[in-house]
Amino acid sequence: MIANRTLRLLLVEDSMADAILIEREIRRGGFDVTVTRVQNATEMGSELSHNVFDLLISDHSLPGSGSEETLAVFCESGIDIPFLLVSGAIGDADAVAAMRAGASDYLLKDQLARLVPVIERELKRAGQRRASRVVKARLAGAEADALHEATERARVFEVLHEISTASSGVLDVAKLAELTVRGALQLVKGDHAVLRWWEPDQGVLRLVGTTDSGDWGQVDDLAPEQSILGESFSTRTPIVCNEYQKYRDAIDRSRRDGVTGFVSVPLLVSDVAVGALGVLTIQRRHFTDADAKILGFLGAQVGAALEAARLRTILLANVSLLEASQEVGAIGTFVAWLTPEKAGRDEWSPLSLEIFGYTKETYNGTNAAFWERVHPDDVERVRQAQAVAHETGAIYDIKHRIIRPDGVIRWIHERAAVEQDADGKPIRFLGVTTDITEQELASQALQESAEQFTGAFEGSGMGMALIGPTGAYLLVNNALCAMLGYSREELIGTMAQNYIQIHDTLRSVPDFERLLVGEKPSHVVEARYKHRDGTLFWARAHTSVILAAPGVAKFYVLHVEDISESIAARAALVESEARNAAVINATLDAMVVIDGAGTITAFNPAAERMF
Repeated sequence: MIANRTLRLLLVEDSMADAILIEREIRRGGFDVTVTRVQNATEMGSELSHNVFDLLISDHSLPGSGSEETLAVFCESGIDIPFLLVSGAIGDADAVAAMRAGASDYLLKDQLARLVPVIERELKRAGQRRASRVVKARLAGAEADALHEATERARVFEVLHEISTASSGVLDVAKLAELTVRGALQLVKGDHAVLRWWEPDQGVLRLVGTTDSGDWGQVDDLAPEQSILGESFSTRTPIVCNEYQKYRDAIDRSRRDGVTGFVSVPLLVSDVAVGALGVLTIQRRHFTDADAKILGFLGAQVGAALEAARLRTILLANVSLLEASQEVGAIGTFVAWLTPEKAGRDEWSPLSLEIFGYTKETYNGTNAAFWERVHPDDVERVRQAQAVAHETGAIYDIKHRIIRPDGVIRWIHERAAVEQDADGKPIRFLGVTTDITEQELASQALQESAEQFTGAFEGSGMGMALIGPTGAYLLVNNALCAMLGYSREELIGTMAQNYIQIHDTLRSVPDFERLLVGEKPSHVVEARYKHRDGTLFWARAHTSVILAAPGVAKFYVLHVEDISESIAARAALVESEARNAAVINATLDAMVVIDGAGTITAFNPAAERMF
């Protein structure tokens, strides 16, 4: 039996009596049937073109036509539903011809007992055919998608390989930038590509590469907030924009007439944003997340190379300036040679010698002098960082400890780029060294302080929370989570007032306002809090405020103490005293309370009547 017993029937029958018999038999079989009756092939074709049916039953002999005409119209419609011939009389030859022409089955009108089983069988077969078509369509779509994806992936990898080969060993920023923007257009297929690099000293994104011929009006320097590239750089996330004109107010400094879409990605080196790469289109391209992903592959590939080239350019252009200012800036420079004929030889500036505790007389100019000073616990980490820079061309950027000859441990920050020859072979390390001992010790002290605060915060048996100026929980401890019945993740970001009975705190609003302007150091209120299960409990809430300015809260510190038992005891005491007073007032014996000085302090009604 089929699962769905609703049936939409198109019945081609000129006899009303036979139509009634057929409908009755179908209903007896358990179908909720809706019958549309027509009397010839023309009417049948009209119904098939305007309505949806589950089953078609046709008489063999009709006025002016027969099953041949109805079958022809049915087949021409292309509709895949069962077609049954139900006739008073049909010869074997006609029946065979009808089956060959597209009929699902046939039966005689005096054999209607077979009708429902035949309907159920043919509806089931029709459903199986539909399911098969769906599966085949999905398989065909999946195969087409897989083929497209494989083709696109091969194209992307081919372009990336070409760019990698062309940029290998190139340390000229302009040339690398040109390779990058042209590669971006090959990958994403837009109209123009733009590459900007972050200049931290000026606080701008500088234009270092573009495919624009000059008529698009690119501005050399832009603040990050002035472009989509800047937004991608600042958030370190890809951005796909197909409604570019909505950004007009944000980028008034650059022309963008006719631009309809933009895709941009940040360039990251050691998870630090150093620039952004984008491709724009003029009224012909709709960008997708896949475009951003592909562009991101290129950004990941060229980011380190561009940073290395830029760093080399900066170092070479400012050697004299660095040497003159290193005493003021406490920045030492060094060159570590990597070629076979000079391997192991280093060149250090006077400040680098001073940082490591050497003099010109005690420094022997070898790489061994460096390793003599590296803290034993940091040696392996430094070796790994240098190896990665040698092998990949990535920026060497590390903080580690050294031990000076007097035994004093100092923290230093080293940053260097590998210079390569035309064949991509490393020539030397060009880098800088900074003594960061004071900053590192301050950072460690801050971390210890934070750990102590966290220990006290989480270890407290009292509920504690840090609340932002908007009233939302920023931090909560385990005790408060247990009091309210919520996890830390559920509480953080929600409003603190959601869990307290507000009318319990209305009387304390003036005191809270005094707290906000700094007239009170803290505020205490007893109020009911609501547990996750809906129960209320009394708590004493102690709030103090850290002000950003008078009347402006930076955040609030909340301590919550569950006083349900205390409140219950207080209520019990009041009830007991009231009960005792009622007993005393109701007794017929006179009762008088006299204090130690002999003064009557209380008496009941009986004593009042007596005296």
